[in-house]
Amino acid sequence: MLADDDEVLRGMWNELLRRSVGFEVVGQAADGLEALTLCRDHRPDVVVTDWNMPRLDGVELVRRLRPDHPEMVVVLCSSRPATEVPPDLGDLGVSYLDKARSTQLPALLAHLLDRTACR
Repeated sequence: MLADDDEVLRGMWNELLRRSVGFEVVGQAADGLEALTLCRDHRPDVVVTDWNMPRLDGVELVRRLRPDHPEMVVVLCSSRPATEVPPDLGDLGVSYLDKARSTQLPALLAHLLDRTACR
């Protein structure tokens, strides 16, 4: 599941994952409320979300998803520094990816999914 208000970036993430073995994008959202609905409907294994989005930002999206989906792998992507990520997101198991490193998304997701499978 991909959530970002930047359609070009969402398209790039989709293409990166489409070309990588083992990934299927089940939904794309342009804002946090749409992402919340799609996540509840599709129950994806992974959510990649932008921090700054209209109607509901990525941080609040994660906080609303976590109680019902504790197993979901969540990656918060932003151009904001990792030091600004609220501490509770780390406690909720959220990973951070700088948007400048978006091409590393498939490798990061493979690592995170492998780590979750080992639990």
